[in-house]
Amino acid sequence: MMSRLPFVLAAFLTLGALPPRPAAAAETVTGNGAGPVVNCYDASRETVSHELSGDCKGVVVTPEQAEEIKARRSQRTRAVLYERPPPLYADRKLTGIGTGFFVTDDGKLLTNHHVVEACAGVSVELAAGGSVRGKVLAVDEGRDLALIQGEIAAPATARFANAATPVVGQPVATVGYPNQGMAPVRPSITDGDAMGTSGAFAANTQYMINADIRRGNSGGPVLDQSGRVVGIIRAKFDTVKMYKKTGHLVDNVGVAIANQVVLDFLQLHHIGVQTGPAGTPLSSAQLFEMAKPFIARVGCWN
Repeated sequence: MMSRLPFVLAAFLTLGALPPRPAAAAETVTGNGAGPVVNCYDASRETVSHELSGDCKGVVVTPEQAEEIKARRSQRTRAVLYERPPPLYADRKLTGIGTGFFVTDDGKLLTNHHVVEACAGVSVELAAGGSVRGKVLAVDEGRDLALIQGEIAAPATARFANAATPVVGQPVATVGYPNQGMAPVRPSITDGDAMGTSGAFAANTQYMINADIRRGNSGGPVLDQSGRVVGIIRAKFDTVKMYKKTGHLVDNVGVAIANQVVLDFLQLHHIGVQTGPAGTPLSSAQLFEMAKPFIARVGCWN
């Protein structure tokens, strides 16, 4: 089983992808790989790819619609590059991007230590737009956690589950800024499931999730089906290194910091957070809409 494989941790994640926009109305496709090649639209990432109709997990669009989607994405990229407001740090450049999330009403956020490590300046950009400076209040380098104070009140705050690690097979999701080959300006959701721990992890400190974790997801919350935080994304398995070391092909496996570690870190720094029992299970779209207000893009400036 994959959860028993030796552990090789990839380089930490720091960069992030473009946001979703509504797709043109089209046929929803499911299947087993059969059928003609179609233009398959992934609304969560606003990308169009050529796939067999049975393999398309999004919606099939016409060639004209595909060109419209590509043009819209290109226009947004140009806006990101040339029409954004002046940088928060005029004498510095944005050198890294990660994810953070608000835990207090007065604008304190959690993220990974490696996201803000050695940064001359830190920025906090809301999912709804608007960017402010942030100040690093506390870090735990060994556990890869950092607490940031943003110069803004939080639009919303995350709610935590207790310290228990998700059971194997439990559905989870993370919301953040994964890199899809272009500058990430809005968050997206990545669905997955918990895989448990391996021999490299002490009990209740870190665990694996089966999900398409990418650079830029670092520091984002792992959410259960009711939207409670059950961990923080830290890294992903390096597929190439793992294969060279073990001969096993391991893909789409991320590493999360367990809630026990996260809550201990917050308690140490006298940060009270919302906790509670699980609520009604939500769809992926509902989880995304619920989480967006407390998600932020964290930038590193040097």
